Amino acid sequence: MIKFFRNFFRNPHLEAARQSLDKIEETLKTITKVSKGTIVQITNPNHHWFPVLLIVDEVQPWGVIAYCFMPQTRDTVSRAPIRLSNDDFKWAGQTVVDLDKYEFVKAN
Repeated sequence: MIKFFRNFFRNPHLEAARQSLDKIEETLKTITKVSKGTIVQITNPNHHWFPVLLIVDEVQPWGVIAYCFMPQTRDTVSRAPIRLSNDDFKWAGQTVVDLDKYEFVKAN
């Protein structure tokens, strides 16, 4: 369906609409790859955590709740959660460790 609209918007006067469709298509590709345990990277250079890699904990219609690990002491690691809108990240990979087997402290 997106291909149909892309061809329809080939008219130079409709360039902005075509660019919007391209952005929607890119967002859909990213969202369909993302699930719990997916690694994402912040790609928005204006984001205060740019270009951090994060692990997705929840997928929401507006984006994801993801976290990074932060060592607190030699024996304690905490998880720092962050909310990312769909425009702020891209899929980067999949974790290889089953993180549900371990307990981590949430950052304050």
